[in-house]
Amino acid sequence: MRSLALAALVACAPAGASPDSSAPRDSSVDVFTPGAHQDAGRQDAGHVDARPDARIADTGTDAAFDVGADAQRDAVRCDGFADPNVELCSETENRCGVVFSAGQGCTEVCAAAGLRCGDAFENVEDECAADRLRASLGCRPTGHESDYCECVRGDCAPSCEGRMCGSDGCGGSCGECAAGAACVDGTCRRDRPWEDLLGERVGFGIDTTGGAGGSVCEVTRLSDAGTGSLRACVSRAGRQWIVFAVSGAIDLRSPIRVPSNTTLDGRGATIVLRRRGLYLEGSNNVILHNFAMTDGVGDPEEDDAIRLRDARNVWVHRLDLSDYPDGLLDITRASTQVTVSHCEFHDHDKVMLIGHSPTHSADRAIRVTLTRNYFHDSNVRHPRLRYGRVHAFNNVWERWDGYGVAASQESEFLSENNAYLAGADDDAIVDRWGSDPNRGFVSSNGDVFRGEIRAAESRHDRVFRPAYPYAAAPMTDALIETIRREAGSQTIPLPR
Repeated sequence: MRSLALAALVACAPAGASPDSSAPRDSSVDVFTPGAHQDAGRQDAGHVDARPDARIADTGTDAAFDVGADAQRDAVRCDGFADPNVELCSETENRCGVVFSAGQGCTEVCAAAGLRCGDAFENVEDECAADRLRASLGCRPTGHESDYCECVRGDCAPSCEGRMCGSDGCGGSCGECAAGAACVDGTCRRDRPWEDLLGERVGFGIDTTGGAGGSVCEVTRLSDAGTGSLRACVSRAGRQWIVFAVSGAIDLRSPIRVPSNTTLDGRGATIVLRRRGLYLEGSNNVILHNFAMTDGVGDPEEDDAIRLRDARNVWVHRLDLSDYPDGLLDITRASTQVTVSHCEFHDHDKVMLIGHSPTHSADRAIRVTLTRNYFHDSNVRHPRLRYGRVHAFNNVWERWDGYGVAASQESEFLSENNAYLAGADDDAIVDRWGSDPNRGFVSSNGDVFRGEIRAAESRHDRVFRPAYPYAAAPMTDALIETIRREAGSQTIPLPR
């Protein structure tokens, strides 16, 4: 497994999650604004500030509200909010942060306390805090039932020093951000930049979006369950883009069942899942990205690292998978529209099963793309394929013990510009294996074979050609080294 740099995350932001699931929401794992405490929340590359207020407290800065020397000498008084429908969230020398809940409006709320509206934001649902991922409301009337108000002194002196957008601290504006960007602490930032990951999609899983557009849930503890755990994030209702504010191993006591419309994104942390696996059974639209799974336990005929059954639109990207009781990645029971890319599979017996059994003809629906993966130091099933269609391009197979790829039982395997580097065994591709009664269809184009290798090419005219766009680079020694180096979990910061 490659080492991953820890990048402390300090914020979470809701984005209109839709109630796709009936699972209860864990209110302790809160929405956040990525980067809001980038300096204050991290003292060195390996330190994460785990204080609750470092993640969810109001993140406004007094520097944005320069109210002049006189105002600095006399602190703003925040004791004038008498309306029971106004809650005081925070107070500093220069401002009061409040949330109203009866549609009053920030201008009126601040004026009632003898102050002036300096800025306004939508409030975080069920929190006394500003949603700073969304653009400033600028003190204008909104008609909202509730908003977050920043009230300043009535003799406020506007200032845009160090700010390119948002409020001048006195109800005016320092500028607007271009489309696709949001004003965060006076700086224009792209809206939800972590979703730029979707630009790397390819193959049958190209339409997978995971938790895009949903809430961002932050894993803050390495425990199997409970507040701040991965399991708690997965159990929340609605679309979820799950990220990690801690690094280390998570020992799962039971499999985690990943629901539809979910992304598990390990960028910015070193994450290793151990003991039990991730199960996508009936799930649609899931992304698994940039973490490792190893040291599995359980039934050698049943317990996989990752299991897809009747799953659709799945993207498995930059994972490091090794040493589980059964398979590392099993794609069966008519699972389809799946891409597996930039992954490392190693030190294992039965790596990848695609197609459940010789009698399960419903697996003709299976569609899988394999690209830029590195299979090495393992035995069989890289993959073993029945009935479905698999397109493999720009992958490297090295040092297998049993066989490289087995395509049997009327499956179709299209191999383009891959490298098969023989180990102890010389069967790179076989078109039937075990007790499967029927052969598969195999087409090999531009592949590199090294060593005393046999590769079946059986009825290649029957093999499909994918309709999606892709570019299969010619296989060279340089590309082989690149695939070896870049497969598996990597040191990648989470964009903020």
